[in-house]
Amino acid sequence: MTPAEIKAIGDHVKKTRMAKDLPPLPHAFPLAFRNGRILKSVDDLVGLERQAVAFLLDGVGQSGPPEAIFSEEAQDEGMCDVEVWDVYDASEASDAPDALAYRVWLFSDNGCVFQAATIDIVGGISQGGLGIRDAKVGEELIAARDRVTKKQRPKNSVLDMFDLD
Repeated sequence: MTPAEIKAIGDHVKKTRMAKDLPPLPHAFPLAFRNGRILKSVDDLVGLERQAVAFLLDGVGQSGPPEAIFSEEAQDEGMCDVEVWDVYDASEASDAPDALAYRVWLFSDNGCVFQAATIDIVGGISQGGLGIRDAKVGEELIAARDRVTKKQRPKNSVLDMFDLD
């Protein structure tokens, strides 16, 4: 990823993060958390590179390439064991890409909620509190999270470390 691409992502995040003038969030309910994983290496970022750059900027204020998630500086900020969940429209019969509604990135008791596979941050998690630009979506995210069984979670999951502000 080039420095220009990283800068463009940063500019987009700064301009649109939780912006009030964006279109309403889709109300695809119920939602379902699926495919929870903890990122361990750069190989785990395939297909997630742009969100990783936005997550770094929003999560720890660090601008850099996707692999910077694994940097010493990010680790010092507590960004270890980054956990990513795909959140689907559960009314859809499959995990079809068009059923992906949100993606939740977590580290410790902090994180970001992206709209589907975009770099549009529609919610943030800080010190365990979820702030999201649509309260109904926030309530459904919490309800969907509560339906995830222990067996479905990766080892050392931090999925339960947030609630609505």
